[in-house]
Amino acid sequence: MSEHPRNTHRKEISEKYYLRGIGSPISRIVREDTYKTDGEYFIVVKDVENCRLQLDSNTTNHIRIKALSKILVSPLVGRIDEEFDEILMEIGSCVEFLHIEGIWYIVSSDGLKQN
Repeated sequence: MSEHPRNTHRKEISEKYYLRGIGSPISRIVREDTYKTDGEYFIVVKDVENCRLQLDSNTTNHIRIKALSKILVSPLVGRIDEEFDEILMEIGSCVEFLHIEGIWYIVSSDGLKQN
């Protein structure tokens, strides 16, 4: 990684650049009953029995969520995979969401099951 102005580090992998800077909400541990995304790339939810997590497309368009607690995920606007108003993530699951044209798509999941 090379040093850049404003305490930002840049790493190049293939032709993609990944930035890490002070004050950037790149990752966060959530220990709250309710939480709304705020631009994070990765969230771990733990130390709470249940969490209602809202996907805010005004601040976030791509996010991975790791569940170490039960999480009920719902978008503030739109649906998930064009069909769901919310999904339940069980303990141990990890899901990656991508927001495109008003819809949150599940682009990767580990342990998520449809009922």
